[in-house]
Amino acid sequence: KQWYQRRVAITAGGQPQTFLLEGREGKMVLEGAKPGDWVKVNPEQIGVFRVKYSEALLQRLLPIVKNQALSAADRLGIQEDLFALAKAGYCATPDLLTLMGSYVNERNYVVLGSINTN
Repeated sequence: KQWYQRRVAITAGGQPQTFLLEGREGKMVLEGAKPGDWVKVNPEQIGVFRVKYSEALLQRLLPIVKNQALSAADRLGIQEDLFALAKAGYCATPDLLTLMGSYVNERNYVVLGSINTN
């Protein structure tokens, strides 16, 4: 049996919070988050793990990716996670294609380079 324990940072509606995740999965209560708020797990990509968002959470991220309200590191991380999950068969290709539409205004070389090579 493997034991996982890692600190997970989450931004909910722009408010950073930190949790200790014990195990491969977990549930966290986001203080101050309101229904409909966007949630970005692993802000600035400080942790070494992939994030699989539910379809509803991914939909909430689309507008802030499109208007570049997130940092380049976060925009990079979201698409790299989804590409990796799609390649491994853990998410649907249409979800990935929908996300790619949000990068229409992207101008960051690193983010665009990653999209191009994925």
